[in-house]
Amino acid sequence: ESVTEALKGILGRRRIPDVVCPRGWGIDPRGVYMVKPGKNGEEPQRIRKATEPILLTARLEDLESGKTDLVLEWYVRGPRGGRWHTHVVPRATAASNRGLVALADYGAPIHDGNARDISRYLMAFEAANVQRLAHAHTASRMGWQGKNGEHGFLWGSTLFIGGRAIEAPADASPAEWPTGFVYFQASEGIEDIARGYRTEGTWEGWCSAVELVTDKPKVMLALYLSMVSPLLMLLPELEDFSAEWSAP
Repeated sequence: ESVTEALKGILGRRRIPDVVCPRGWGIDPRGVYMVKPGKNGEEPQRIRKATEPILLTARLEDLESGKTDLVLEWYVRGPRGGRWHTHVVPRATAASNRGLVALADYGAPIHDGNARDISRYLMAFEAANVQRLAHAHTASRMGWQGKNGEHGFLWGSTLFIGGRAIEAPADASPAEWPTGFVYFQASEGIEDIARGYRTEGTWEGWCSAVELVTDKPKVMLALYLSMVSPLLMLLPELEDFSAEWSAP
């Protein structure tokens, strides 16, 4: 069963991978169902296990540790309509009853009574869609990604690679992520700081501001040092170092 077709009434403009519901399970705008074959020619029995649809839309692999995370999406209804919530969780969370219950804080239709069944559903969903899920890499730090920087330079939510800058909107579905994108994943506080790294102003305005401090060596040294990180892959002979400013 095509999940896109089953949920077309509430997906709106949201794009998801071309995933299918696993055998023995069903999904529609009213939730997730366990489907038991009917006996003696009877219709299959549909037992609702979640009151809203839950999807697994992507597998993420950390570039350094190789740890796998999963992207879960579920529908959250409200007095003014509904919206889709996207949440990245360790794969172990999706395979754990206790880990899934914690997602109730974010509006997931999961509780002690259905967590075990939802875990089974998600693992079956992953197995049925290994080739259909979106795949991407994650990083827990910014800067050069990969052993030799082959995955680009991550700066906040922007990845510089192959002479271009690519990024994905914060609320984008994994199906909408650009090819080769690296998703920055860290604690919420660090992710908030990372979102502060962005392009603002103009080149001419930046040059005008720098002109005010060109006669101040200590300030200019800080400016030059800030440019070292992106250059490290171009200067392999450069050893690690640190700089410190201290004064009474």
